[in-house]
Amino acid sequence: MRSNKINIAQILKDFRNTIKAIATPREIEDQVNKYLETVNEQVRAEHPQVNLIQSNLKIAASLLDRYISETLNKESKVVQNWLDALFLQKIDYSYNENDVNPSFLVKFPDENNTKPQEQQPEAEVQPEQNTEEQPVPDSELEFPTINEGVEIQPEELTLEEEFVKAQQTISQKPNITIVPQDTKLKTLFVEAKKYAFNNNPQRAMAMFREAFSRASELNDNETQSRICLEIGKIYDDNDHFVQALNSYNKSLQYTTDVNVKSRAHFSMAQIYDDVNQIEPAMKHYMTSISYAGKSDDLIGQSDSLTRMANILTDKYDETAFDYYDTARKLIEQTADISMKGYVLSNTADACVQFRKNDKALKYYAEAVKNYEKTNSKEEIAQNYKSAAELMISFNSPNKARSLLKKALVNAVKTTNEDLIAEINMLLSSVEG
Repeated sequence: MRSNKINIAQILKDFRNTIKAIATPREIEDQVNKYLETVNEQVRAEHPQVNLIQSNLKIAASLLDRYISETLNKESKVVQNWLDALFLQKIDYSYNENDVNPSFLVKFPDENNTKPQEQQPEAEVQPEQNTEEQPVPDSELEFPTINEGVEIQPEELTLEEEFVKAQQTISQKPNITIVPQDTKLKTLFVEAKKYAFNNNPQRAMAMFREAFSRASELNDNETQSRICLEIGKIYDDNDHFVQALNSYNKSLQYTTDVNVKSRAHFSMAQIYDDVNQIEPAMKHYMTSISYAGKSDDLIGQSDSLTRMANILTDKYDETAFDYYDTARKLIEQTADISMKGYVLSNTADACVQFRKNDKALKYYAEAVKNYEKTNSKEEIAQNYKSAAELMISFNSPNKARSLLKKALVNAVKTTNEDLIAEINMLLSSVEG
């Protein structure tokens, strides 16, 4: 379960990383550091003054946002919004740099490595087109924040209306990997994908840049959109979240393909979800659902609904089960067994949290049946382990032992050593 407790040391570290990541000029950095020094003194005191700490952090955030606004020639409250979101959490104001909450851990590019953003499509490369909506130049793009909207808003539909929209037919997850007709563009795109697959992000970015320029020459906006999506994935995979959000958002500016729009919004939602910014995560998941509904992508809808339900579960909001139920109804209409297992397993975890124990055991069993059909050993082991933990809480060691042995049989066929160790530890506790 995601914890909303965060130590002030982690906030200060990310604040300084932010200064570094946006290449803050020395004079502005010196001004910001004056306020951070005051904060640093307070958090190390025996009785930190919370109001003083918060006010100094807010001033420091406003200085950084002013610099960002002047640089982009566009109003920005990126840092302030990030800080406001953190202030809604349970902050421990007694400095402890060893107290790290992974849910809030935000990584920034390493200045000693080649930064992918240096190889983005150039800002001046613009398509000549007569469409009503023109793509936005790189220099004007900024990743969406809690209070800033996106290009297209989700339709105002209830969950039941979303369900009714979906066709009662088997649907496969759309494959949005395109093969451009132009020979040169096709070669560049395919080569870039190969480099990305082989974990060579710098070379992949260089090839995508060439492909972007070629697509621009051909006025091929859809390929440009997919290139931005691929670039965003490279940033995402390397934990460069700001750049990833920027690239995903740029992808939306070029495309009219609802599958691409659904994918871009889903990817942005995952980033916000990972850093525990709930409001924008929920908005992007719902927007993704709306676009997935237009293309009858039942799998995409189920995935987003389940992730939204997980967020609500972490907030102890029982409306989560409305989302899980709708996700199960949608996924049952498809042939995606793995996603069925995913939805059922997450529903079971939620049942445990809300002490619906009988239902939890039922859903774990159904999840295992689906994962067995796809031979997903790690997922099978995880679900057996979770069911066993539930049996331990029931004081039923014999049933727990049986489930744990099944979990171990599957776990040893994976490379997840932590999972194997956890299962062995639980086995020892019920056999002792």
